[in-house]
Amino acid sequence: MASQDFDAQAPVRDFDRALAHERPFARSHAATALIAFLFAALCTVVPILLHPILPLIDLPNHIARHHIMATTAGPLLTYYETSSTLIPNSAADLLWRLTGFPGDPIVFSQRLMAAYALLMTASAMILARTVQGRWTVWPAATGLLVYNSSFYWGFQNFVVGLPFALAALAIWIGTERRHVLLRLTLLTPLATAIYLMHFYVFFALAVAAAGRELQLLWTAPKGQRRRQFPTGLTMALAFLPGFIWVAIEQMNEVRLTILPYEDPTKFGGFADRLKSVIWPLYATSLDWFAPLNLLNLMAYVALLGALVTLFRKEGPRLVLAPQLIGPVLALVLLTLLTPAKVNGMWPVQVRPPVVLLLLLVAGTRWEGLTRKNGILLATVFASLIAARGVVFERVAAINEAEMADLSTVLTKLPKGERLLPVRAAGDMYDRRLFHAAAYAVTWRDAFVPTLFQGSHALWVRPEWLASSHPALYPVDERLLFPDLSGVPPWPQLMLQDWQHKFTYALLEDENPVLLDHRPEFVRISRVGRFTLYRIDPNRSPPPQTAR
Repeated sequence: MASQDFDAQAPVRDFDRALAHERPFARSHAATALIAFLFAALCTVVPILLHPILPLIDLPNHIARHHIMATTAGPLLTYYETSSTLIPNSAADLLWRLTGFPGDPIVFSQRLMAAYALLMTASAMILARTVQGRWTVWPAATGLLVYNSSFYWGFQNFVVGLPFALAALAIWIGTERRHVLLRLTLLTPLATAIYLMHFYVFFALAVAAAGRELQLLWTAPKGQRRRQFPTGLTMALAFLPGFIWVAIEQMNEVRLTILPYEDPTKFGGFADRLKSVIWPLYATSLDWFAPLNLLNLMAYVALLGALVTLFRKEGPRLVLAPQLIGPVLALVLLTLLTPAKVNGMWPVQVRPPVVLLLLLVAGTRWEGLTRKNGILLATVFASLIAARGVVFERVAAINEAEMADLSTVLTKLPKGERLLPVRAAGDMYDRRLFHAAAYAVTWRDAFVPTLFQGSHALWVRPEWLASSHPALYPVDERLLFPDLSGVPPWPQLMLQDWQHKFTYALLEDENPVLLDHRPEFVRISRVGRFTLYRIDPNRSPPPQTAR
């Protein structure tokens, strides 16, 4: 049974005829498209390759997990256990295992993120080639989307899976005229692999593919919808293994009853909905470095300014390839309906807009563009791609210098100790250093209580559960002394009897309010903003009030 596009092919043919009548400047040939791709790749990949320690929020936790996975003996195995169980958040973990734990996990993650940057633009250009019938320059503008909010957050498995989802959608659309069994043979294992990379990527692909199938059904003549409906329904089988896997996982789910996530699922109010609109390129981890977020804002405005021309009827404007109308509308709906928090994971709502923007850029072409306007457009977007690469490299250099200070401080930490990360009063929600303490796991085989649990193939052993939290960050120093500060002791379980649970503390700021005045903390080393303390539970503090 072959899939038929019926009159959905009419706008496709009109689209192809329009290409033949474009002005000479707009006739982007393969060589020009290759140059544009290489430029975007150079500006996004090189800054990542220049600095092994990247300024991405969650990445230190992923690196620590990879170090633990490769550990065969020593104190880490006293605290943590890993599993080879396949879970839908494993893109980097699977590659790390399949390649035999190849060396330094920090370098591994750096190279993996560089590969993501390269493949992101490449897959967008492949999708554009599929829906437009030839190589074009404009899809190289997806270089502006490589450094997106999910990238800055360090959602490693999610971003690594994105290029594969774009490539899968290109195959989905490009094989529509092929026999349905051939399509299922190609797409079922690919969709299942993407499910293992990251469920959100898998789900976005499923939504986009469903949008395309519904578009084909809607545009089919009434007399032929009976043929189109079973074809679309049969193609849904490509996603069946993934969704069955999800159902099995949910039925067999083992919840962390001792350390539960708070607010497991939360749709969010107006502010959370607004974030999904304004955050796609925002570097929430780097609020301290304004130039990068200024450029992020400029890039986002430039993209929106270009995409607004989709609604123009004449003059320079973007035209969406007809094959992507259904997928784009489906992803718009997904963006509007995605919760802010799912299973304790936040922020979820910033992910679908990136996929939507990728489709809008990869699936459009310029029409009515003069040579002068084309040069101006290319200059603006090329300048933004290059400028963001330069500034990100500077941010990475600054972050790497601070992590060098952290490395120096941690040389004084004996291997296998239990380290409590702490922030100075008022700095707990500074996201950039949420998981910097995880480098102590990689460098000193230390126990750090804030490694991710449950959502990855890593668990804290039962005897240490009460000393950890599955998704926390360094605690405000005042939380350690609620009797002095009046601040509620949250999270209570992890901090209860902390003097005996942890042997050392890492302060990530230069000006503590309490720690330097408490006898339980014996300063061992201070370099830059980081201070290492030994915790002595036997030293009784004299009566005092908070400073």
